[in-house]
Amino acid sequence: FPVTIDWGWQVYQQTRHDDTWTYTKRKVYQSFGTGISVTRDIFLYPNIQFIPSDIRSDRTNIGLSAYVNI
Repeated sequence: FPVTIDWGWQVYQQTRHDDTWTYTKRKVYQSFGTGISVTRDIFLYPNIQFIPSDIRSDRTNIGLSAYVNI
């Protein structure tokens, strides 16, 4: 099983209801998981995502990403 580490360090957001072109830098996050190929066209990635500078249970996400080729 391949182990994947994803690191979001240059993530910005902009609220659409605001008329200004102001972008806010979001906190750095890290994701760690392992990918599983179910078939040639389906890839599942169970992972845990957290903020390294503020590791707390209420800011930690356990998820499942699915990639499906059509």
